[in-house]
Amino acid sequence: MLQKNSFRASSIILFLLALTGCNSGGSVPVGVIDDIAPTVLVNPVIRPLNDSTKITLSFSESMDTATLLLSGDLATDANGGIWSSVKDTHDTLIISPNANWTTGTGRTLTVDAKDLAGNGITRLTLSYDIYNSSIFFVSAMAIDDNDDGLTPDSAKQSITKAIDLAVSPAVILVNVGTYNVSSDASGTQTHIILKEGVSLYGGYNNSFTQRNTTRFTSIITDNSSYITANNSSPNRTVEAGLGITPATVIDGFTLNGSSQAGADYTAAMLVHSGGKPTIENNIINGGSGSQFSHGLVNIESSAAKIYANKINGGSGNNQSRAIDNEGSTPLVIGNTINGGTGGSAYAVLCRSNSDAVISENEINGGNGVAVSYGVYSSDSAPTVNSNTINGGSSSATYAIYNDFSSSPLISKNSIHGGSGFTASYGVYNILSSAEVFNNNIYGGSSSNASYGIANGSAITVIRNNNIDGGGAMNAYGIIFNSNAVSIDNNIIFTSGGTSVAYCLFEEDASGDPASVRNNNLYGCATALYLDYGTSTNCATGATCITSITNVNILGDTTASGNISTDSILEDIDGADDDISTMQDNDWHFSDLSPGVLTFGGLNGVDDGGWGFTDDMDSTTRPTSGNPWSIGAYEP
Repeated sequence: MLQKNSFRASSIILFLLALTGCNSGGSVPVGVIDDIAPTVLVNPVIRPLNDSTKITLSFSESMDTATLLLSGDLATDANGGIWSSVKDTHDTLIISPNANWTTGTGRTLTVDAKDLAGNGITRLTLSYDIYNSSIFFVSAMAIDDNDDGLTPDSAKQSITKAIDLAVSPAVILVNVGTYNVSSDASGTQTHIILKEGVSLYGGYNNSFTQRNTTRFTSIITDNSSYITANNSSPNRTVEAGLGITPATVIDGFTLNGSSQAGADYTAAMLVHSGGKPTIENNIINGGSGSQFSHGLVNIESSAAKIYANKINGGSGNNQSRAIDNEGSTPLVIGNTINGGTGGSAYAVLCRSNSDAVISENEINGGNGVAVSYGVYSSDSAPTVNSNTINGGSSSATYAIYNDFSSSPLISKNSIHGGSGFTASYGVYNILSSAEVFNNNIYGGSSSNASYGIANGSAITVIRNNNIDGGGAMNAYGIIFNSNAVSIDNNIIFTSGGTSVAYCLFEEDASGDPASVRNNNLYGCATALYLDYGTSTNCATGATCITSITNVNILGDTTASGNISTDSILEDIDGADDDISTMQDNDWHFSDLSPGVLTFGGLNGVDDGGWGFTDDMDSTTRPTSGNPWSIGAYEP
């Protein structure tokens, strides 16, 4: 049965145009001027659509078929529409897919048409979510689970009952409301256990005619009471295990881990036994485990795909972890991630051979009591690309921390070491082999000591970065105690350093780096380079090199082509004149940047192949035989 609603073209959701005017049911009498725009009814009304369902438009009068114009991404799948006559000639248009509608959420069809008098309809913009599967409905307003769940009017009350009925492939649509579950081992477990090929989509309004995950929040909360659990089987809200593939999607929910006092371990999302669901567009809160709270736990070689979520690690007393990857290879893309408020707070933890791809996220290490980490890598090889990363606030803060045989690839990130009281670090490498290139790095705003990059006993390649040692009273661009580090084509300076400020600091007797070439070292009031002697104190044994000429003749390294000049970047401290707030800083070259800087670097292709040929903006750098710039950007 057709339904009537008001229509607003500005909305992405379908509304129905009400029938209005004297010509709402037929043709215009002879001699009467028709200046009233036709109206239209649309079927189906609900937003979800099977990939073979036809769309019917019923106009209030005869239409000029030659004026029909279909646009939007659904138009490319459509047959152009077939006209028929119900009450008047050519008053009904049936739009079918040529084969099947392409699946996806928020797909649009825009319709323009005029009547025989040239009056156009108000542009009609329809928005549908297309699925090539059975569709089930779950509503917080449903009285019970006795209905079949196949229509909005017969919706199930609980998500678990809908999952029990669904056979792959199927989707379950969930409207606004709170859905309480329990993973209490002592009672009936009602937490969500994903089934292969059965996907969950939240964020619908009560009638399923609109989907907006911000306005219509679908909340799933674990209300478990206290249980004796372990780190592999915590209180959990949603679980994905053996046999789950990326074809199983959970999208558009707020997932809350248990906040029951006394729960040992809590997780909003537990992925185990090789499960590989696609997790996207969610807000994930880990809960309040007394020992551990996790936003998302990946264990036992799981490989979840994680997109566009907001994840908070919760408030565990010992540790809080927003995303915990153990031996897994998830894609972590487009999320807002906070490490929580545990004693040690982790926004993203990669451990035990996790090769996660962490890209295009906003990551904050959280507010750990002792320490906070934006991205922590242990015995893993994550790719950390195109993120905004802040170490958080704690006693010590690290935007990126790599240890124990890790080999991360770190590129195109905007990195802020955080505001650790004792120390803040942009990138910290120890016992690892990191590659760090094309990043903007600020050591942080610790009141005591800040480090752009701290490199200890690590094989590290640091190339084509913009590095500010940070704003602490003791500021270091790069500090190292390993002679296996290559430092080439970087802009290195310090904006802090009221006590000491170094561009490059050799911390012990291991020797100079493997190479120090074609860097711009400037603005470091204490020394461009500290060459370790019997001490790290310039007055009692170390050599503080303040001349760029002397940097270029270091005896136990390959040192050449280094310069010392103001880079004159576009707007180094942004509109707010605060370099520590990196969002508005512009570290591109300005028109006044010296040519020795913009065309003074090594060519990474000619130098043996550095593994990248573009800059932080993904602009291709000059070809072989032509010098690259110094720093993260080409001019």
